[in-house]
Amino acid sequence: MILDQRRREILDVLRDRGYASLHDLVEAVGASESTVRRDLDSLHGEGSVKRTRGGAMFVSPADDGSPPASPGASAPVTAASPHAAARAAIGRAAAKLIEPGQTVLIDGGTTPLEVARHLASRRVQVVTNSLPVVNALFGQPSVDVVMLGGLVSPKTGVALGAITDAALETFRVPTLVFGCGGVRDDAIYNQNSLLVEAQRRMLDAADRRILVADSSKFGHAELVRLCSLDRVDRLVTDDGLSEEWRSRIEDAGIALTIAS
Repeated sequence: MILDQRRREILDVLRDRGYASLHDLVEAVGASESTVRRDLDSLHGEGSVKRTRGGAMFVSPADDGSPPASPGASAPVTAASPHAAARAAIGRAAAKLIEPGQTVLIDGGTTPLEVARHLASRRVQVVTNSLPVVNALFGQPSVDVVMLGGLVSPKTGVALGAITDAALETFRVPTLVFGCGGVRDDAIYNQNSLLVEAQRRMLDAADRRILVADSSKFGHAELVRLCSLDRVDRLVTDDGLSEEWRSRIEDAGIALTIAS
C-alpha cells in the first residue's frame, strides 16, 4: 500500500471510531507497527490526529475552533466505515434535541461521538466517560466538559469499572445520549459486561434517555443485555429503519426521530 493511501485509511479508521489502538490500526491497514507509528507521528505533526499511549485519537474539525459544519462530509463512507454517513446524520439530529445551557451525559461509542461533535459550538455542559468525546469538545469556549474517571479501555478510549460506576452514582442529569451494539426482541444489548454496567448507571442517572443507533443495529443481539426498550424515551436513527421496527418503536411509546 502506498504511503498516502495508507495514511488516508488510518484517518478513516480514526474518524470513524474517534480512537483506535496501535494494534487495531496495524490490523486495519496491514502494515507493521513501526510503519504505523511513523504514520501516526506524521499525522500528529500535521494536526490530523493526537497521539496517545498505545494509539491515537482523531482531531475533529471543531478542535481548531471552527464549528463542525459538515461532519457528514468529513466522514466519507469507506470499507472501514460503512455506516458513517448515517451516524453523522443521527448525530446532527440528536444534537438538536439538547437545549442551550443543558447538561447532557454522553456515552462512549461511535454514534454518541457524532452527537458530541455537533455540540461543539453549542452552550452546553457535557459529562462523559469517553476520551474521544472529550477530544471532540476540549477547548471549545461554550462547552464545559466533565470527564468521569476509571480504567480506560485501550481499544475504545472509554473509562469503565468501579471508579466510573461510583462517579455516576453521584450525578443527576436532564438528558442521557447513549448507544448500543444491537436491539432485538424488545431489548437493548452491548458488547461486554463492564460497558453495560456503566450504561445501566447512566440510565438511572438521567431524566430523559435518548438512544442513538443506526438502522443496522436492529434485529440482532450482542453478548450482554443492557435493558428493555421501555427504558428509552426517544430513539434517533436513520431512514434505513424498517417499517416493522418503526411500528414496534412507536407501539412501545418511544418518540422516534428519523435522521436524513
